[in-house]
Formats: sequence, structure tokens, C-alpha cells
Amino acid sequence: MTAKFQSLENLLEDKLKKIEGRLNAKSIPGKSCKDIIARNKFAVSGTYWIQPAVNKLFQVYCDMETHGGGWTLVYSYTFTNYNSFTSPSNAVTPRPNWPASDANVPISTTPPLSESSLGAVDWNLWKTIGKEFMIKSNINDWIVCQPNGGSLVTKIEGSMSCQNIKNVATACGGVAPYRVFWYNIGPTLHASSYYYYFDGHTGNSWPTHDPCGKDETDYKKGVSNPGGQIYLR
Repeated sequence: MTAKFQSLENLLEDKLKKIEGRLNAKSIPGKSCKDIIARNKFAVSGTYWIQPAVNKLFQVYCDMETHGGGWTLVYSYTFTNYNSFTSPSNAVTPRPNWPASDANVPISTTPPLSESSLGAVDWNLWKTIGKEFMIKSNINDWIVCQPNGGSLVTKIEGSMSCQNIKNVATACGGVAPYRVFWYNIGPTLHASSYYYYFDGHTGNSWPTHDPCGKDETDYKKGVSNPGGQIYLR
């Protein structure tokens, strides 16, 4: 009987792998990672083909586990001078081609295919992938936000409904931003002050990552390969 159940388990596992393979086929892409997991609740985190708009077919990394899964990685970044974090020479890099007329770090429109890869999906496609966003970082707390007037996928300042889903830094656990502002060097998410500031200019300000949302230096120190990711759903 045990052998029979094992055989059945192996058969089901094989069928699930075949289904997953079909959903990851270039010939039948999903519109987003959310679309893919909706069609296959057993989909695992990894690289998938998506087509969020006509003639826009490409591979992306999908997080199918965090906070319900179905997240499309659209931006992965590091810093130009993490060891001197508050120096004006520090900025996020690369940057998406979002509106930031005075930013001077390199622009990327190459989708990152893992969290350790740097790059960004064309910002003009973000709104076709999702409006809800998740930000992960290994120096700041993770957040999930729903637009409530403000947006990160279109240039609209205003309110957001955010929650803190993981404490990474030791200070001020549980704080979350509640507004988005668009500046000429990149967008910022605010609590009482800057929480995440995607400063894309080396020579002007610094890229705040403050879990207290006070534009202070409460980010996690001494991290190897510091950076973060933005996901959409």
C-alpha cells in the first residue's frame, strides 16, 4: 500500500511539474506573476515569461511566497556609497526610467531575473503589471502598499495604505509609510518624514532607508551586498 501511495505521489508531482512548465512557456505567458499564480496555485518562486502589453514579452522573477505570492520583481538596486550612507555621493543605482529629471545614476530597462541581479522593468509598463507594491530591503523594513490616491506606477502624489510585513532593522519595528511624493531625483515614501527615498543623484541628498520614517540613520549597518527590490501585484 505504501508503494502504491508513493507511486501516486510521484505521478501527481510529475503532473504538477508539467503544468508549471506550461505556465512558464514563452508561447503562453502570463500577464503578470499574479496572473500566473492565479492559474497555478502550486507555482513556485522563479523566472517566468510575462506579456503585460501587446508586443511586450519578456522574462521576470516572481516571488510566489511572500505575503500571498504573485509578486512581479520590477526593480532591484544597490547603493553607490553604502559605507558613507549619508554622504551626497550616495544614491540608489541603477534607477528605473521613472520621472526624475535631475537624477544622474544610470537608467536600467533590463528586468532583473533574481533579487541579486540589478535592473528594472521599463517603468511605463509598471501600471500594466499591478498597482499594489511590495518593497524588500536588507537594510530597511519590508512593506506592502495599496494606492489610496498616491501611486508608484504613475506619477501621482498622495496617500497610500501600507503595512510593515517584516522588521529588518532593529529600530521602530512596525512603522509604515503612508504617503508618496515625487521629486526631481526620485520618489520618496513618507511616514512623519522620509522612510524610503529613491534618491538617484550622486551629489544631492542621500537615499534614506529609515524604518522609523524620520529621515534618520536607523537603517541596518554592516550589511553585505546592501540594496532592495520593488515588486508589483
